[in-house]
Amino acid sequence: MELERIRLHALEYLWFILKKEISTDEAAICSQEAKGRWKPLLISGEKMKQWMLDQPTKIDEIIHREKNYRYQDNYLGHFLIYPFNGSSRPTIMIFYRRAEAFSDFELEIINLMAEPIASFLRRSAENDTFPPSDYSEDPILKELIIGESEVIKKLRRTISQIKWSDAPVLIVGESGTGKELVARTIHQISPRSQAPFVVINCGAIPEHLLESELFGHVRGSFTGALRDKRGLVEEAHGGTLFLDEIGDLAFPLQAKILRLIQEKEFRRVGETKVRHSDVRFLSATNRQLENEIKAGRFREDLYYRLKIITLEMPPLRERKEDLFLLVNHFLKIFGPKSGKPKAFISPEAMEKLLEYDWPGNIRELQNEIQRALILCGPDGIIEEKDLSPKFFENQGEKIQRVENFFNARAEFERRFLRMALARYNYNRTKTADNLGLSRQGLTKLLKKYSLIEGRKLDQRKMSKKV
Repeated sequence: MELERIRLHALEYLWFILKKEISTDEAAICSQEAKGRWKPLLISGEKMKQWMLDQPTKIDEIIHREKNYRYQDNYLGHFLIYPFNGSSRPTIMIFYRRAEAFSDFELEIINLMAEPIASFLRRSAENDTFPPSDYSEDPILKELIIGESEVIKKLRRTISQIKWSDAPVLIVGESGTGKELVARTIHQISPRSQAPFVVINCGAIPEHLLESELFGHVRGSFTGALRDKRGLVEEAHGGTLFLDEIGDLAFPLQAKILRLIQEKEFRRVGETKVRHSDVRFLSATNRQLENEIKAGRFREDLYYRLKIITLEMPPLRERKEDLFLLVNHFLKIFGPKSGKPKAFISPEAMEKLLEYDWPGNIRELQNEIQRALILCGPDGIIEEKDLSPKFFENQGEKIQRVENFFNARAEFERRFLRMALARYNYNRTKTADNLGLSRQGLTKLLKKYSLIEGRKLDQRKMSKKV
C-alpha cells in the first residue's frame, strides 16, 4: 500500500471539498521548504501565490500571532490558514482567500472536517518532513501518457498536481507531440470528468463563423441564422473547453475569450443578454506566442491568463528512450485491427526507427506503425523492408552542430547504447555481453545518459528473430 499517496489524496479531497463548500476565491496546499519558504503543491489563484512569494515570513507571523489563523490583508482580502502535522512549526498548510471575512461557523466547519484528516496524518507520518515534494506515479496517468523518460515522468507529476485546480492550462509543443491527448487526460482525471469535454480548433474554422461556434447566435443575427443556436461554450458548461491552436484565434475574438475566462460571461451573436458558463479552459499551440505578441497578433493580457499553468510537450527526438514503449503501444492497438494480434517489430527495424528524427513526432510514428502493419507478412513481424522509404533515403551530409569533442562523444555513446538496447531486446545481460561490457558497466552508462529501460519485449516472440 502506497501510504504517501493515500496521505496526499486525503489532503487533496479535503482541500477540494472545502474550497467548494466555503466559496473561496483562491485556495492552496503548501509545504514548508528550507529557510521558511512555502512551496505550493496545489494552488488555484495567482494572487495567493504572489503573496506567498513576496512575504515568505508572513505565514509564520500569522501562525504565532493571529487567533485561529485568520488574517486580513488590506489589498488581497481575508485569508484562512489551517495547519497540519500538529507541530509547533507545521510543514504543511491549507490556505483559502476571498474578499469577505470568514465566519466562526465556517471555521468550525473546517475544524470538524479537517481534524480526522489531521489525526490520520499525525498517526501515519514517519517523520516531520511530510509531504515529499514529488507525487507518486498515478497508474491511470501511466496508462494514458506513455513513457518512462524523465520529461514524461515530470509531465505526469505536474498533471497529477493540477487535477483539482480550475486554473487555465496552456499546452505548448510541436505538432504531433500529443497536446490534445494531454488535455483529454487532464479532463479525465479532474472532478469535471463526468461533464463534457469540448474541443474547438481555432485554426480550422473561418473567422466569421468561429464566434458563432464558440458563443452561439440568435435567429436573424446574420444571413442563414434561421434559429437560435447554443455555442460550444454553453455545451461545455460544467466541463472543460479545449481551445486547440489558440495561436490562430482571430484578434477581435481574443478580447471576448479573455472576458469569458475572467468573468465567466459571454453573449451570443446578435444578443444583448449576458450569459454565464462554468468551464475550465485548456488551450494548446505549436506557435511561439511571445513572438505573436511582439508582432501584434496576440493579446498579452490573454496570454498571461491562459498560461497560469504551462505544460511543455517534448518532441519525440528528445525522448527516444520512450520509442519502444510507444511502438509496443501502437502494435497492441492496431495489430488486432490489421488481423495481426501478435504483431511485433524486429530489432533491425527498431534500429531504423531509433535513427530517425521524427519531425512529425508521435503522430508520424503512429502512422508509420499502421502502414508497416498493413505491409508486413501474415505473421505480423515488422522488418526493415516494411518501413517507409524515408528511413533509407540518402539525405546527403547533415548539417553538423558546432560542438566540442566531449559533447560529440557523449552524443555518439548515447545513440549507440539506444540502438544496442533495441537490438538485444532491452536485455541488459545480453546487451552487455555483445558490447564487451560487464552488466555493472552497462548499468553505469545507462544511468549516466538517463537511458531508462522500457518494458521488455515478449521473449517468446523475439527469440524467433534474435
